[in-house]
Amino acid sequence: MAQAFANGADYIVVGRPIRDAADPRAAAEAIQGTIATLFP
Repeated sequence: MAQAFANGADYIVVGRPIRDAADPRAAAEAIQGTIATLFP
C-alpha cells in the first residue's frame, strides 16, 4: 500500500483483507490507520 502511494496512486482498492478478516471493521480501521501515517 505504501509503495502504491509512493508511486503516485490517488486511489487504492482494498477488498480481500477486509472481506477475509475475522473482524472486518477492525481490519478496515487498521488499514485506515496505516494510510493516515503515510500522510502526516
